[in-house]
Amino acid sequence: MIKEFKINFKQRILWIEVGQDRTDPMILLQSFANGAFGREFEVKSSNNQSGLDQKVVVAQLKEWCRKDDEPILIILDDIWSSTKESSDVLLNVLKLHKHATVLITSREEKLLSSQCTSISVDRLNLGEALEWLCKFSGDSDMPQQDELSAMKRVAELAGYLPLALKVFGGMKQVNIAIFYRFFAC
Repeated sequence: MIKEFKINFKQRILWIEVGQDRTDPMILLQSFANGAFGREFEVKSSNNQSGLDQKVVVAQLKEWCRKDDEPILIILDDIWSSTKESSDVLLNVLKLHKHATVLITSREEKLLSSQCTSISVDRLNLGEALEWLCKFSGDSDMPQQDELSAMKRVAELAGYLPLALKVFGGMKQVNIAIFYRFFAC
């Protein structure tokens, strides 16, 4: 399926992590400009008063979107109520891109517009959860018996939810010793 996405979108897949803290729309606009068009601009902020203001940046991005005739997939990952307003600024720009497809992830379905199609992600079973942990921790094989009990505990603590498993898998990749000491039963 990922291969099909890459073919359909000609490798133009842009993942923008929003999270709880990206309340400044200029950060999201900058991420889009850099990822989609390979361009950067200086943004006005409390530290940089000589940068461009939001109206100028939005106008430029709208112009680039109108002219761009290549398909692109933009993933806005992890929208929260605290970042909904900043995400909406970027979504309004993206409406002008004729070939943009936007995928939004959120834990709060009420944040999605009525134009969105909601897809609920179910919990994984234990076997699937262990595969996800292996994948996101960089392990290509299933764990050995000594690691298996710790990984089962992690899967249980994560509630068998894909996003939580991805986070824990990244923790294992970063520091395997702490990971096993923390989660070993």
